Amino acid sequence: MDGYARGLMPFCLISNSYIAKRICKPFLLIFIVISLLTWFSQSIRILEIVSQSNEIFISFLKMSLYITPYLWYLIIPIAVLITVVNVAHYMTNHKEILIMQSLGMTKWQIAKPIILLSICITVVHYTISLYIMSTSYHRFRDLQLEMQQQYGLALLAEHVFATQIPGITIYVGKKNGINSLEQIFVDDSRDMNKQITMTAESGSINQNELGEIVLFLQNGSYQEYHKKNTSNPILTFDKYQMVLPIQGEGSAERRFDAHEQPAISMLFSENTKAKAYGHQRVVWPLYSLVITSICLGLFLSPGRRPRNSAIYSMLLCLLLIAISFLLQGLAIKLSATIILMYFVPILSLLIALTRLIYDE
Repeated sequence: MDGYARGLMPFCLISNSYIAKRICKPFLLIFIVISLLTWFSQSIRILEIVSQSNEIFISFLKMSLYITPYLWYLIIPIAVLITVVNVAHYMTNHKEILIMQSLGMTKWQIAKPIILLSICITVVHYTISLYIMSTSYHRFRDLQLEMQQQYGLALLAEHVFATQIPGITIYVGKKNGINSLEQIFVDDSRDMNKQITMTAESGSINQNELGEIVLFLQNGSYQEYHKKNTSNPILTFDKYQMVLPIQGEGSAERRFDAHEQPAISMLFSENTKAKAYGHQRVVWPLYSLVITSICLGLFLSPGRRPRNSAIYSMLLCLLLIAISFLLQGLAIKLSATIILMYFVPILSLLIALTRLIYDE
């Protein structure tokens, strides 16, 4: 038996090298494709800004670089799922796994190189989630607000209700160039006791000497809706200007997004929403390892058809991902359920690894 094991060892090393190469190339390809698709979906709304000025184009490139870690944080487990299912399906369908098993390799020996790669991906994912993402997203938000302050006019697209400014909705029916606007509608609900509605035939948006973004309206109407006042007369005007409260970098009123806050600090936050998101930042990278273990456990089980294993793997892993985000939403309302955010992936991982390590 010892002689057989020594004879099997070189084959295991060759097989491990083959499996590692088989999984690495598709993962990198799938990861790059999903990254580009996700990046494009995030960037398409500001492509108009890019075409206006070379300076804005440079800022756009910086924003693309800064938002990349956030996109990677989101898509890594999805890329792992697609890769493992496709590679395992290919190897099962072409009898490669069956040949390895017939030569005496156990399920764990076959799965080991893929599990090790998944552990490496998980470590990288944790580095992005806990350290890199908050810093890069913070810079992305600073640059985004700076661009809004300097080029807020370009964010107003035709036939779109622009809601970038909290409490203010702006609609533009037509744009002539960058500054000139027509068919303008403005809804200002920043004051809880009143709502202001303005319409104008034309107008423009510019930056004054104080660095403020000012919306100039011409030939329009102005109406205030007061909750305690049933009479809300409509006033007309020839010219009217409105300062848009767009905050730039370094503003004291700057609100920090959860993505730009360190995960560790959010774990101890008194804000239940921030606390739940902090724990999600800790749990989410673990799903790459969970997904890999579940998929391999299903594909390496005897008697399963490759197609059925692929379907079951996809459905089960997508269900776990959905449960993960549902538990995050539940944890926002009930902090006691945070433990479930850890319980579900850890239990799933232990069950899957047990199936791999102990052959039937």
